[in-house]
Amino acid sequence: MKPSPAFNTLNRFLKRHPVEDVERFWEDEAGYRDWVTNKPDGYVINVVRDGKLVLHKATCGTVTDFSQQMTVFGVKVCSKDRANLESLCRAAFKREPESCGRCFSEDDRPGNGRTKNFHLPLPAQVYSLLRDEASRANRPATVLARQAIEDWLRQRRKAATHDAIAAYVAEMAGTGADLDPAFEAASLEYLAESERRP
Repeated sequence: MKPSPAFNTLNRFLKRHPVEDVERFWEDEAGYRDWVTNKPDGYVINVVRDGKLVLHKATCGTVTDFSQQMTVFGVKVCSKDRANLESLCRAAFKREPESCGRCFSEDDRPGNGRTKNFHLPLPAQVYSLLRDEASRANRPATVLARQAIEDWLRQRRKAATHDAIAAYVAEMAGTGADLDPAFEAASLEYLAESERRP
């Protein structure tokens, strides 16, 4: 069967911009069957012949009904990382994939406002280091990148809070907000009493 224009577009894009942890299956039912069997927590983009892109979980019956020929379902693009597939669709087709209504609730679909996408080109050295670390940790690079950004943002918020408190203390030094007469008198009284003790 002749591949669809959408699959040709995808193939051309991936030849120019390889994406780690993404596999394509066309007229390879055995390979695809092995992939979904061994990676039940993965995700599948079904590239339908009319060009529609549909995101499924690897366990979805819509894309694992092997009683029919695989060509009925179109081409499959698979990854353990959902973000990899969604980014690939945006980069290659300039649009988000549709989400299978059987696999995802309304709250878990792209474009629902719960998640935002941020395309961030990386220098070659940073990209290589990130991929190496992902390989060592046996985790998707996008997951590690998100965690690194979240950790950095937490540190920045903590530093910003510390700086704001320090600035307030410096600004209020010597003012009524800094010296409370009642507390100051109590502390002087305590110190005087401490000096009188044997």
